[in-house]
Amino acid sequence: MSTAAVKRGEGWRLVIGSVLFALLLTSLAGCVYLLRDTLTAWWKPLLVVWFVATALYLPLRRPWSRLLHTENLAAGIVCHLLVALPVLLCAALLVNYLGSRGGDSQTVMLKVERVYNKTHYRSKRVSRRVYTRGAPYKVYYIEAAMPDGKNREFQVTHKTYKTINKGDTALVEFRKGLLGMPVIDHREIRPLHPRKERKPRWPGPKYRKFPNQIFISK
Repeated sequence: MSTAAVKRGEGWRLVIGSVLFALLLTSLAGCVYLLRDTLTAWWKPLLVVWFVATALYLPLRRPWSRLLHTENLAAGIVCHLLVALPVLLCAALLVNYLGSRGGDSQTVMLKVERVYNKTHYRSKRVSRRVYTRGAPYKVYYIEAAMPDGKNREFQVTHKTYKTINKGDTALVEFRKGLLGMPVIDHREIRPLHPRKERKPRWPGPKYRKFPNQIFISK
């Protein structure tokens, strides 16, 4: 084989490897996001896609051997599963999620165990390839007790966050997915008996009002 052909082969392997790596990262991020909205144990769909991925290795054995430039069976299986499992799991969760739109819904009453928020930061582009931490923003959550006794975190809107407290009853809506896994509709989470909105505390000194006068406490 000529040197030019070898270089072309190395170039194609590099391109395909880069595409598979990007697909792997995208699938992992998609799995994390979709599992947050899917009411199922993570290992159940993973077990199903494990069998599917294992069966797919047989027809894909030759392409993996060419990509890895080796006939080692263990190396081929490991690389195949590392890519196939996240991709197939993300695809299954996405199909289930998209199939839940317009499907039958069920509203469940759950007891709120905790109400809190987390601070996240937006990405700020500094240069063409450099990003840094940008402006902060808050994401709001409640933690509710599920019928099986376990607590689960739910992301809620700012309006729901301001009108719900610990010990309240939250109405959570679930929709049946295309593959049978229930999907949480975070937009429909609301308190059974909404409270008055909590006003933010002023961080400055406390004021005490007296007739015709205002004194600042030290």
